[in-house]
Amino acid sequence: MEIKNRDLVNMNIELQSFAYISSHDLQEPLRKIQTFASRLADLDEQNISAIAKTYLARIEVSAKKMQNLIQDLLTYSRTNSAERVFTTVNIDEIAEEVVSDFSDRIEEKNAIVEYANLGEATIIQFQFRQLLHNLVENALKFSKPGIPPIVKISGEKIDGKLIPDAEFKDKTYYHLQVSDNGIGFELVYKEKIFEVFQRLNTESEYKGTGIGLAIVKKIVENHKGIITVSSEKGEGAVFNVYIPELT
Repeated sequence: MEIKNRDLVNMNIELQSFAYISSHDLQEPLRKIQTFASRLADLDEQNISAIAKTYLARIEVSAKKMQNLIQDLLTYSRTNSAERVFTTVNIDEIAEEVVSDFSDRIEEKNAIVEYANLGEATIIQFQFRQLLHNLVENALKFSKPGIPPIVKISGEKIDGKLIPDAEFKDKTYYHLQVSDNGIGFELVYKEKIFEVFQRLNTESEYKGTGIGLAIVKKIVENHKGIITVSSEKGEGAVFNVYIPELT
C-alpha cells in the first residue's frame, strides 16, 4: 500500500508538471506565432503577395489546431489530478448550461437537443459538466451531412443490482444516457473510441483532437462509474453512463 501511495504521489507530481508546461511553456510561443502571423496577414496588398497570404492562413490554422490540442491535453491531465469534491447537483441545470454552450452550432445545424426531468446526482460538478459537454459535442459533430442532429439526454436512478458490471451492487446509480441520430460507428470500435488520440474518421471529415471521449472515460473512472456505448454505422450512437451514489 505504501508503494502504491508513493507511486500515486509521483504520478500527481508528473501531471502537475505537465499541466504547468502545457499552460505556460507551450502556449506562450504558440501565442507569439499566432500574433506575428496575424500581423503579417494584416499588411496591405502591396507588401504581401497572395501566395504569402495563403501560407500565413495555413500557419494560423495549424497554430489553432495545436492550441486546441494543448487545451485538451491540459483538460485530460487536470481530470486526473484535480480535487474530487462530490456534491448533490440538479442535472437539468448542467444540461441547460451545456446546451447554451452550443447555441450557435445548434442553430447552424438546425439541431434539436432534448432533455427534461434529469433529476439529481451526487457528482464532481465541474467534471460531470465536462463529461456532458463532450458527449453533446460528440453528438453534434458526428452528424450526417444534410440531416439535422437530434440529441436526446435522459437521466434516472437505477439499482446497482440491475447493472451487469456494477462494482457496488448494493448502491443506487445515476444513469445518464445521451443518444443521437448521427453517423454512428461499427461496434468493434467501442473500446478504441475512448482511447487518447484515437479517431475513426479523417480530420478532413470531422475536426477534433481525438481526446474528448478519453476525457469522458477518465471522468467516469473518477466517479467509480461505468460507461458503455452501442452503435451501428449510419444509425447513430447511444452512450450510457452509470455513477454510483457513494456518499
